[in-house]
Amino acid sequence: PQLLFETSRGCWWGAKNHCTFCGLNGATLNYRSKSAERSFNELVYLTEKHPNCQVGVVDNILDMKYFKDFVPKLAANQLNVELMYEVKSNLRKEQVHLLRDAGITTIQPGIESFSSRVLEIMRKGVKSLQNIQLLKWCKELGVRPISNILWGFPGEPPEEYQRMAALIPLLTHLEPPSNAAPIRLDRFSPNFDHHQQFGFVDIEPYPSYRYIYPLAPEAVANLAYYFTFGYSQPQDVESYTKPLVKQLLAWKEAYKTSSLFSVDKGAYLLISDLRPVADQPLKILTGLQRIIYLSCDSIQTTHQLKQLVAKHSEGVESMTEISELVQPLIECGLMIE
Repeated sequence: PQLLFETSRGCWWGAKNHCTFCGLNGATLNYRSKSAERSFNELVYLTEKHPNCQVGVVDNILDMKYFKDFVPKLAANQLNVELMYEVKSNLRKEQVHLLRDAGITTIQPGIESFSSRVLEIMRKGVKSLQNIQLLKWCKELGVRPISNILWGFPGEPPEEYQRMAALIPLLTHLEPPSNAAPIRLDRFSPNFDHHQQFGFVDIEPYPSYRYIYPLAPEAVANLAYYFTFGYSQPQDVESYTKPLVKQLLAWKEAYKTSSLFSVDKGAYLLISDLRPVADQPLKILTGLQRIIYLSCDSIQTTHQLKQLVAKHSEGVESMTEISELVQPLIECGLMIE
């Protein structure tokens, strides 16, 4: 059994830009959260009254203001309780660090895809590199991410699934998604409320409802939450996602023995690569290549790299010269562009 603990209701991202597939909260999407003081006191009360019980956080998303008060307060007081929060996947590294120190050792980030185009269709408000970046930081800092991969959105480019299938072998050292499946059509989601606009047709309640409710079809349709659907523009989802599904299954197996880590010795950077896709188990970077690699711990543009290199070299390197340093690392799978 778990102690249920609630610090907020609704979703602050959904209130601004509702993810197309999400039917959570219904008419209560507007976000509201408790003060940090109240939340902390309630958690102390629960854990003291019921010692050694797991605590289950029921929030749909962590309040970003909590990084200024609630999370640091948890870290400072060490209640000896581990929490799990759902979060948006655009966290900064120092925020992941704060979560870990506060005992929030499991998070559920809204990953959903490694395609920026498909994420845009979902209205997730993040890019694919941000999702990978968060998984990387979680691995480094000891926070477990629970994530999902979704597919089957009307109008999604099939070639994006080929690209994701080619990308996944580079990620096998990171926590694989817990679940991967075609999208579901849920009541209260934009996909359901505006199904014609989003490209869905033939909306019907799940067939199983008929075995539970001996009512007229219209009544069942009014009370159902899950619905089957078709596409206004036919698309062979099962066919074009097959390479991705295959790689996702391989990822779960490869994760058991994969690792990718570096040791910085100052003058040189040692990179140990024990992924199945690795072309060599040890890579040594020196000079500007080492500086560039370390700076790309967080996402960088080529222009940002040029500014960085200018601080470490006598002459400002050209974009071409920077690309010549980066391209070999991309080709051997140690960086993603």
